[in-house]
Amino acid sequence: MLLRNDSDGVMAVQIRIFSWNQQDGSDNYSQSSDFIVSPSIVRIDPGRTQTLHIIASVKPDANVEASYRVVIDQLPQSVKQQPGAAQTRLRMTIPLFSGGDRAPEQNLRFSMTDNILSITNAGGRTAKIGGLSIEQASQPHKFPRRTTPRYILGGATVRVALPDGVQCDSDAVRITAIVDRKAIDAIPTQSCS
Repeated sequence: MLLRNDSDGVMAVQIRIFSWNQQDGSDNYSQSSDFIVSPSIVRIDPGRTQTLHIIASVKPDANVEASYRVVIDQLPQSVKQQPGAAQTRLRMTIPLFSGGDRAPEQNLRFSMTDNILSITNAGGRTAKIGGLSIEQASQPHKFPRRTTPRYILGGATVRVALPDGVQCDSDAVRITAIVDRKAIDAIPTQSCS
């Protein structure tokens, strides 16, 4: 992995790897020792690039895909902060998957309640989803970018609020999205009050 500092000052960063799962519709992270990062803390001069090595410390299971997040945190600078000025630090998270070559393909299922769309991945591999929209009575409603799920792990369910104007208990509801660069078109099951 390469990190580049395009700023005009020295940047110090810490790199950690967390195991990642999705439960009750939320992303959960926990410390992991399944990978070693070298170096794990580094200072990068302006305009320079730093190479990071990520090495597995456990053998991947071909039948089960394991999910992780590489977290890169900018460390605070030791310069004296100006009164009334905020110091902004960056955090980036990058998905990392291990094993699962023989895991079942992703298999997405959609369901609606009164104000929630649930997306369940019944397969064993992660699905990357984007461009999520719901059409009702020929009126498309785009999900706000910030709430569109980016990844749905195998065996997990992600829930997002339905866009304004979408009503449950309609026979004319259709979901469209791009999943791993393929267009999908689905009709969600509905359970409305």
